Amino acid sequence: MRVDGAMDPHPKGWARPSTTLQRAPYVLGTTPRRVHVIDTFVSADSPLELPNFAVAPIGQGAVARALDNSSITPPAYVDSLVQVARARKLQVGTTNGGNDGSVFTPYGVVDVAMGWPLRYSRSPAEVVDLRDVVSLADMIQAVAETW
Repeated sequence: MRVDGAMDPHPKGWARPSTTLQRAPYVLGTTPRRVHVIDTFVSADSPLELPNFAVAPIGQGAVARALDNSSITPPAYVDSLVQVARARKLQVGTTNGGNDGSVFTPYGVVDVAMGWPLRYSRSPAEVVDLRDVVSLADMIQAVAETW
């Protein structure tokens, strides 16, 4: 259902944390065609990391998580998301780890994960740029309104 109460012929799933996502088909009453998971993008944007994988520079906007250990977003969906986000400085990247939307992929649901770049994940010195979080909020709004 959309926010205005009308039935959406192509429901989208928005949820966090993973326990909510795992229950989403029951909550929604249907299996969505795609899910948009919001999660961090652990970036190699660091003097300690090799620059050949998972580089999404901090401060340059939200990230479309095109590929990670748990799922691959089909290129047509990534291209469509990039078109929606062109004016919002979206980055597209690959990273290690996974995202919670992957629980849907065995049922044919496309996992289109988005996030903000993060440096030094799971450490006391995690680094995030608030401009990236604002960019992600803009991206979420654009996807909800237009996609």
